[in-house]
Amino acid sequence: MAKCIAKGSPYYRQWLVAARRGVASELEMKTR
Repeated sequence: MAKCIAKGSPYYRQWLVAARRGVASELEMKTR
């Protein structure tokens, strides 16, 4: 999945919430 996002990254929390909403792939493309 999003291996580029570290657990200590501020994006990690946003990605976690997004993943639960089912838009993780969309957020992943934005963070790349």
